[in-house]
Amino acid sequence: MTETPRYGWVNPDKALDYPHLDVVAGDDPDVTAWLASLSPADRAEHEARVLAGRADDPQARLDAQAIARVRLALGLDTATPQEFDEILRRCPPFRGLAFAGLRYELTPGAHLTRGPLLLTTLPALALSSGPRARGGPTTPPLLFVVDVTNGRDASAVAARPAEGPVVLPAGTPLDVLGRRDIAGQSIELAVDRSDPTDPRVGQPDWLWNAAGAALHAGRHTPVPAHAATDHYLGGSLP
Repeated sequence: MTETPRYGWVNPDKALDYPHLDVVAGDDPDVTAWLASLSPADRAEHEARVLAGRADDPQARLDAQAIARVRLALGLDTATPQEFDEILRRCPPFRGLAFAGLRYELTPGAHLTRGPLLLTTLPALALSSGPRARGGPTTPPLLFVVDVTNGRDASAVAARPAEGPVVLPAGTPLDVLGRRDIAGQSIELAVDRSDPTDPRVGQPDWLWNAAGAALHAGRHTPVPAHAATDHYLGGSLP
């Protein structure tokens, strides 16, 4: 029986989606050329995912990826863990709808973000994110819409503030309400239960309407130049 290796050549179009693979044979000209073609942010994220992919615990790998995603979006990839946590704590609170892309459908019910969850205030940015494919980014299968009551507005410290990053801290309780098709998009809606006194938390119909209105209003919002759309994929959710 042949054991599946934990390393190998990675398709450049899919490299960031395979954190369990190590790129080896660095002297291979194809590998060298591919690594050289990555932007600094993509190279850093790829290396972070490779390191995280060595973990035996899949959830630990997801947590590490979630942290790396937030660090890179904010431009804090060189900060120590203590500095990173302190910077997030100093970010002003954020309440409102925020968006990300998801690779898979979530089961309705309570969830906890094990690692920080990176969202954006721009529906168009979330819609344009997704795994890279030949010819450019592809639309993710789901748009994740979260009614945020305990987020942090990270625009002031972001590497690209125009992207409107919102960070949900690790351990945030999310109640996933379900999925609907709105304006030709598959929408997964969740509520941040950190503040149960927020009147919107108990009004799913209002939230669905608000999500639909935001999507319709933002469908033609231009994505900021050089936006790092790959960052806005769902973070570490059990």
